[in-house]
Amino acid sequence: MGNEKSALSGLKIDEKAIEITDFWLHHSANLNGANSSTISVFISEPSLQSCPNFGSSYYLATEEVKPLAQVIGSQTTLQICIGLHSILRALIFLHEKALASHNNVCSSSIYVTPEGSWKLGGLEFLCRFTDFNQAYLKKIKNFRYEKAIAPEEDGNSLETQLNPIGIDQYAFGVLTEEVLRLKNSDDVPALAEFKEICKRSLQNPDPLLRTKLSTLLPKTEDNEEDTSLFTVSTFKSHLVPKLLQMFCVRDTSIRLLLLSHLNSFIYTFQIDELKNQILPELLVGIKDHDDHLVSVTLQALADLVPILGAAAVIGGKRAEEETTWSDWDAHEVTIIKTIDIDVPSEAIQDDEFLPVKPETSEATVKKDSLAYSKKTIVSDIRELDIKHSKTMQQVAEEVDFFTDMEPVIEKPKVVHIEQVKPEKSVFDVKNGNQDIEDDDGWVEDFDDWGDNAAAVKD
Repeated sequence: MGNEKSALSGLKIDEKAIEITDFWLHHSANLNGANSSTISVFISEPSLQSCPNFGSSYYLATEEVKPLAQVIGSQTTLQICIGLHSILRALIFLHEKALASHNNVCSSSIYVTPEGSWKLGGLEFLCRFTDFNQAYLKKIKNFRYEKAIAPEEDGNSLETQLNPIGIDQYAFGVLTEEVLRLKNSDDVPALAEFKEICKRSLQNPDPLLRTKLSTLLPKTEDNEEDTSLFTVSTFKSHLVPKLLQMFCVRDTSIRLLLLSHLNSFIYTFQIDELKNQILPELLVGIKDHDDHLVSVTLQALADLVPILGAAAVIGGKRAEEETTWSDWDAHEVTIIKTIDIDVPSEAIQDDEFLPVKPETSEATVKKDSLAYSKKTIVSDIRELDIKHSKTMQQVAEEVDFFTDMEPVIEKPKVVHIEQVKPEKSVFDVKNGNQDIEDDDGWVEDFDDWGDNAAAVKD
């Protein structure tokens, strides 16, 4: 919010107004830039300043919204009930946290986002409890929604004590009756009962008999008062089936609304419903790009742990790898990996490499092979988990599970066979010269040719 000098650069406001009220001109605008988007701009012109609370021109930029009157025709009964729930929560916040009253709860004070979320606006008549009195109500009476004005405001005495919460209670009852007038009560379980409470209790002429707005929310086991809107049995039989269907609707506004109150009615679900229907949807939600949705989803998962158990929520074989805090004491947070490397001992000078303490006093470190430890930076927090981390005694070398599958090829054995000399036989033919070896019996003997010739001559 600001004046004309502080108007955003790159903001293009449509000339045609979406809505004109007694205080604001509602325009649609486009914000150009790195992330262009459509927003709503409320402009306070001097000609519209019929209330002394306003000064010169002001610009109020909000998320893109439309007046409820322009979209109520396309809203389903369930969407209207969810929207009324949002307005109810906003009023409870004003009463219990801000200690202030709205004083003009009606359709013209409600705006709807493109996602279908209802937003409470029209805070022109917001007043703190300490400043609230009948004189103030009389001054703003002509600008408020006439049908939502409580009967006790017609009192003539200025000394009459008025309850500011009662003013909003009555107006909320009128709002509920108007937006649900054309809707079938059978569309939503126990809707007829809710409409009856808003008519009979919230619009009661006696402000002391009006039901507190906080009691219209689903009650918990710790709050079993009769003033609650639904009993536990009614909630289980009629609303739980609808809630299970709504958890399957992956819409941000609907999911945030369900998760913000899950701890209030989580006990109404059966164990199988939580495990098989609610839990899977929550596990999908933690992967969403919306940080707020992820945060709320993680809180919801924490609420499921006491009911379903940690093993069912976080998954995995937790029972086999269960650990206690004593197990963590046995391990250091810093992961140490031991590796062997051939580095001369005199070459290691950096303090980052710390020598490994030998197991025995007799152990020595070889110069040509030095074992040392190096601190490893943990890049993923899951590495600190016992399931994913390695023990301090485990070496860096991974176990090769395929060792047994490698074929064993033995070196062929070479057998040297000695050459066996043939045995001599009586049938072997010998020559006259015993010095001649390797005689095969066919060698001609020419040595005795001279002697034979001489014998012939004789």
